[in-house]
Amino acid sequence: MANSKLDRCLLEFLQGEAQIRDAYSELDNELISKYAPAFKIGRIEFVEYANVGDEATGKAQGKYTYYNSPDGAGKDCESLSGIKIMGGSFNFRTYSAPGVIWSDEEREYVRLFMYILSAAKGRIRTNERLEHVMYHDMQTGFYNLNYGMRIIRRIEKLGRISEYASFYLNVKGMSDVNASIGRRNGDKALRMYGKELENVIGPDEVFWRFGGDNFGAFILKKHVDDFLNIIKGRDIRYGIGPRDVVHMSAVAGVYMIDEKIDSHFDVVDGASVAFPIAKFRDRMPYVYFDTRTMEIVERNRHIEVYFETAIKNEEFVVYYQPKVSLDDGKLIGAEALCRWQHGGELVPPVNFIPVLESSFRVCDLDFYMLEHMCRDIRMWIDKGMNVVPVSFNLSRKHLANPRLVKDIVSVIDFHEIPHNLITTEFTETVKENDMMRLENVVKGLKANGINTSVDDFGSGYSSITLIQKVSFDELKIDRDILHLTGEGHKRRLILLRHIVSLANELGMDCIAEGVDSAEKIKLLKSLGCTRAQGFFFDEPLPKKVFDGRLLKMNYDMTI
Repeated sequence: MANSKLDRCLLEFLQGEAQIRDAYSELDNELISKYAPAFKIGRIEFVEYANVGDEATGKAQGKYTYYNSPDGAGKDCESLSGIKIMGGSFNFRTYSAPGVIWSDEEREYVRLFMYILSAAKGRIRTNERLEHVMYHDMQTGFYNLNYGMRIIRRIEKLGRISEYASFYLNVKGMSDVNASIGRRNGDKALRMYGKELENVIGPDEVFWRFGGDNFGAFILKKHVDDFLNIIKGRDIRYGIGPRDVVHMSAVAGVYMIDEKIDSHFDVVDGASVAFPIAKFRDRMPYVYFDTRTMEIVERNRHIEVYFETAIKNEEFVVYYQPKVSLDDGKLIGAEALCRWQHGGELVPPVNFIPVLESSFRVCDLDFYMLEHMCRDIRMWIDKGMNVVPVSFNLSRKHLANPRLVKDIVSVIDFHEIPHNLITTEFTETVKENDMMRLENVVKGLKANGINTSVDDFGSGYSSITLIQKVSFDELKIDRDILHLTGEGHKRRLILLRHIVSLANELGMDCIAEGVDSAEKIKLLKSLGCTRAQGFFFDEPLPKKVFDGRLLKMNYDMTI
């Protein structure tokens, strides 16, 4: 075979295809159209398969015509099939020009032409798929952080970075969504919610997935309000059924970028720094990154780093808030509350408990509190003082501990404390798995003679379900229900009356928190609630002051 003209055409075609970067570019079409006539080619068809096995079943991902001669095509045909490429495959069909039957030499050139074309397309397709893997999240199909940083770097080079804002967001309650509608539907709902967010942005912006339920975004500031509206919540339809709808929302850190960034990494870091603070806020699901945010972050970081040292130095101290009988003013118990003596100041729990709640450090603090209150009870017993039952709070984080009951009993027994002097307080929980674990823990504690209490009753949505499934000894009414003035006070009064009645009928001791006036005491007594704690009697007291209350044992109930 020696045809210098066709050899030159093949060489030029090979060199041209080596430069092609896009399988469907105009340059590629022009190149094929230029050289196909030299080989008497009338039409070139290309079929692509997503998976290797699809070719045998004819399930094509795409069919394309690369070249069509203006004069049409003949019947002579050469095929090239089964060309594998990153999990998939493709094949070519090349037809002769009208009325042409290729000679053996011409057919060989046509095959070489097809080999060059297939090698070029295989290279392009491989690069495209590698790029897709590099820049996409395989589970959801959204872009990943690599692609996000690619866009951020490009905008930074254009000097437009101050026109943008970045987001770090977490979709709320995905475990509950999955438990409610199933993981497959949950994944679909997650993708649909992500699409809602993605639809807000334009070509010079990007939305990506970090992993799990966490996402990021780099968007123009003019789109921030639209983005935040979706973060606040959307009803997402995940199926065709009338009830195939779930409400989804998120919490987010937001960084309104200025021109002072030192690196494009600051764009992502600013939003991620603000994000943890947003998790602790109830009414506003997002936090902007600013100087105040940095101060909070630094404070939280100090708490986390210094926590073990504070435990070792016994900087956390137990304060006791009395529980009082409204019938006769007798001291009937106390709640152990944590305070932190640090740097010459008494740090309120609102400044450190939420930080410790974000990890399992709060579990160490709870057992520290149990240990120290047992020491105090032991001392009161040994001194022959009056002793009342003391309650302490347990975080829901403890429910992951299968030895929780044994660990609690072990501390109590080490100090030889009668079990009836200890009450464990649990806050409401809405997760079904937590509810089941809580039920088992409460049963285990009761079997050991340790009383249990549900704290802040009426503050959440699972109140009735909780006391229906779990047999607590005590019900503590949330202090907000005792607000007797302002909007909704009549509804709160009705709710209060029914909570007291419900507790009494279920045989639970009912105690009201936040009692700070004679008016509230009169109301509670009229409704049948005869136990209370609050500032009307005492604020939380250091041990030495509470010792004096144990000696006195009675409060003046003249009102």
